[in-house]
Amino acid sequence: MQRCWQYALTVLLSVFVSMFAWANDVQPIPALTAPVMDTAHMLQPEQRATLNQQLTAYAREHGSQIVVLTVPTIAPETPFDYSTRVMDSWKLGRQNVDDGVLLLLVRDERKTHLAVGRGLEGAIPDVYAKRILQDVLRPYLQQGQTDAGIEQAVLQIEKLIAGEQLPAASQASDGDDALSAVPILLLLVLVGGGLLKGLFGRVVGSGLTGGLVLVAGLVFGWALLLCLLAAFVACVLTFVLGSQAFIGGGGGSAIGVVAVSVVAWVRVVASVVVAVVLAVVVLRGIGDEEMQCVATAMAALAASALVRGTPLPACTITRIE
Repeated sequence: MQRCWQYALTVLLSVFVSMFAWANDVQPIPALTAPVMDTAHMLQPEQRATLNQQLTAYAREHGSQIVVLTVPTIAPETPFDYSTRVMDSWKLGRQNVDDGVLLLLVRDERKTHLAVGRGLEGAIPDVYAKRILQDVLRPYLQQGQTDAGIEQAVLQIEKLIAGEQLPAASQASDGDDALSAVPILLLLVLVGGGLLKGLFGRVVGSGLTGGLVLVAGLVFGWALLLCLLAAFVACVLTFVLGSQAFIGGGGGSAIGVVAVSVVAWVRVVASVVVAVVLAVVVLRGIGDEEMQCVATAMAALAASALVRGTPLPACTITRIE
């Protein structure tokens, strides 16, 4: 018993030491001295001065505070974690209004993040923040036009605060969003479908899986006809995979052997599809790094389970914000 307590105490001490070391290893937060904190020197001096004047005047006239922060690196933190620490430290926005906005650019790691105070979450929801980073800022950064990218991103933030809507997303952006939804929907079928079949039976579980895919497709902005088609395919795949619906003929008969081969080939084809989607996840990404890692692990688990013919475990995927 004493040895168990000693082991538990050792584990706790190791955890505390690791947490302390990680906390001491995070990047420091610079002191806020201007609306444009270009600590990574990503802006030209003239553009930095102009943007400082613009954001200072904007805060004086409208109240909301917009700050641009560039840093060389934020490792080992994520952009969300570092931005949260910055927002807590700088207290951006008016007191009791919390209408501050932080545009973060990480130079060496090529990452960006847009942190919005609670008072502006209605004007700048997460989907708009993502579009500002991907549709407005990223194309300029890819062309090496950092000054213009930050200027246009700030302009869109000001318009959203004023109540204006973002322009319609480009077709390329829509295509990326649609493609990024495929891994999530496939995981929903493979993992959620197996769970629902185990809880409600094959028929009801397959129907519920199709309904979930329909709702998810609508959330991702797919056309209704495409959502209905995806729901039908999800329903059929959920009903077929992992079942013995096509096995018949008794032991050793030719029909039984052919049916087993069909099921085996279905599993192989499904595994190939999962492998392709896995490559899409790795190459294109589906959002945050944490979500990408979780989706990759779940896709690999699904592919392995399909090949072996074993049931998938019950699990859920939670997006880390």
